[in-house]
Amino acid sequence: MKSSITARLLTLFLLVSFVPLAILGVTGAYHNRNIARISAEASQQGMDLAAQKSSEVLKKEIETKLKHESSYLANNIDNILQRVQADCQGLADYASFLYAHPDSFGEYPFPSSYGFLLKQVYMAA
Repeated sequence: MKSSITARLLTLFLLVSFVPLAILGVTGAYHNRNIARISAEASQQGMDLAAQKSSEVLKKEIETKLKHESSYLANNIDNILQRVQADCQGLADYASFLYAHPDSFGEYPFPSSYGFLLKQVYMAA
């Protein structure tokens, strides 16, 4: 009988100590899930903020690059148009000279150098 009471007491003590352990385990698992959920939300918010900031930085970088590139292209186009304008002005000067002096059409020595000075010389003559 003595061993039976010892076994019963041992079983009772084990059950009594198991109940708080089970409660502690359930509570720990619950808090662990809450911490995991809170951590996932904070991580998602951090990733969203990082993605937003990096996209803003990339957008500003692209805008700056496009501004520089468009400025460079605008300057190139402006230079081309200035050369075209100068060529057209030279052609207009040549045409005006030929119109004023049709007899010099085949004899004009340097058709690439007619300008203001030559106009003054021929206008005076």
